[in-house]
Amino acid sequence: MPPTLDTHSRQHRWAFCFVFAVGLLFAAFTQHAWEDYYITYRTSKNIALGNGAVFQIGERVHSFTSAFNTLVPAFFSWLGGNRSDVFALWGYRVVSLGALAGGAWMLSRVASRCGLGAAGRWAIVLLLVLEVKITDYSINGQEIGFMVFFISAGFYTLLVVERRKWVALGASWAGLMWTRPDAFVYGGAVAAGVFFFAVAESGHADRRALLGTFVKAALLGAVIYLPWVCWAAWYYGSPVPHTILAKGLNPFPPQAFGARAFLQSRLDVESLGLVFMPAYSIALGGWPAAMHTFSTLVAICCASYWLVPSAGRLGRAASFAFALANLYLSQVAAYPAPWYLPNASVLGIVVLGAMLHDLRHIRPVAWIAGSAVFGHFAFVFFAGAWQLRQQQAIIEDGNRTPIAHWLRDHSLSANESVFLECLGYIGYFSQLKMLDYPGLCAPEVVAARRKLGTNDWSAIVRELRPNWLVLRPREEAEMRRNDPKLFEEEYVKTRVFDVSDRVNALGAMPGRGYLECDETFTIFRRAGT
Repeated sequence: MPPTLDTHSRQHRWAFCFVFAVGLLFAAFTQHAWEDYYITYRTSKNIALGNGAVFQIGERVHSFTSAFNTLVPAFFSWLGGNRSDVFALWGYRVVSLGALAGGAWMLSRVASRCGLGAAGRWAIVLLLVLEVKITDYSINGQEIGFMVFFISAGFYTLLVVERRKWVALGASWAGLMWTRPDAFVYGGAVAAGVFFFAVAESGHADRRALLGTFVKAALLGAVIYLPWVCWAAWYYGSPVPHTILAKGLNPFPPQAFGARAFLQSRLDVESLGLVFMPAYSIALGGWPAAMHTFSTLVAICCASYWLVPSAGRLGRAASFAFALANLYLSQVAAYPAPWYLPNASVLGIVVLGAMLHDLRHIRPVAWIAGSAVFGHFAFVFFAGAWQLRQQQAIIEDGNRTPIAHWLRDHSLSANESVFLECLGYIGYFSQLKMLDYPGLCAPEVVAARRKLGTNDWSAIVRELRPNWLVLRPREEAEMRRNDPKLFEEEYVKTRVFDVSDRVNALGAMPGRGYLECDETFTIFRRAGT
């Protein structure tokens, strides 16, 4: 291991500044605010207004997953006198980007401490910020900036910190749990990687000593996280978010892709094929198939690098953690959602930096591999930024937000209910009673699904009789097939919101399907109301 004294402190600071600056530019260019952010922010705003940690005033439903993702926007909303949602979002962005940049700083130091040269260190930093999902989900209101920070803190604590490791590690694990309730998977994956492949680098005499550090850290982390568990159990009746209960009733099926025979029983190629690609790149299409193939091959290399005996220990530790993360996303999580994937992406990026360093003696291979990887990341980053800019302008600001305002203006009271899937913008800006599928904020929907034993939307609508339906064309078509009389007897078409002409005017664009998915919505009102 190199000397304890870090001789690259200025470069590490530059890494922080670079990631933070690129993130700000990305946010300013795209202005992207994720649909799910406004699900959480409705609760955040109610906290700031003194209405309680609720989505619908008077209903204690645990409709969010991340504590940090809810409390930080609530603080900035309160700080701005609850007068500006834009101020709250930008406040959250700055904090989140600070966390992401802090993660880059820690990973740069980890790479330096483990002997990676300047090329390996900067490869990690550059790829971290060029991975479009990591940067986007750090500025669009999701929690990835915090996840990257605490995952990086796990590496940093184990491989750089020299005293009282268990205290720093326990704090980082608690931070992960305050960020996502399933985050122990990623903290545990990092710990397992170091345990099997980097004991010497961790400064422990043997694995038994390292295991003792893990035990003390886990106890401390549990103590720090326990107040949230106790409060949630008291306030909501259960510490388990209602979002998890709703999604758990009907796990989303994985999208078919690729050579599924590879590691079929352990690592689903689906998550590996998505981890270095933009959000919904397969489910909604619009990206070159060759990019998916290349991304999958890169991810497979990262997931199997721990099997190479001559590889560097940091690379093998990160590779093993990456493999475990994909195992979780593929075999345990309901499906590899785009906002889950960056938690694995950051681990894969550490592997890529270590791999490029290990290949330094074979320069032609290093140059070719490095150029291909950086070219892929750069194209996805810039094309993805353009896609998200259009998504925000045309779909979020130009379609879903006007739908919300129309519903608010045409409803007789705030208690009128709306059945729909896309809960965020429409739910926040209308402030109506939401009966969303699968029931993230609506226990009534979950109860109806259990009572009826079905996920058929038309049956759920007949059971709950919402005042309004907001449907995409494919959702309407499916409901008409299942129950044609529903739209003849119960609901009347009232308004169509269609921005397909603006989407078509964009011409050729990677990821076009992401916009086409939400370009048209039809509003139905229950007859007689």
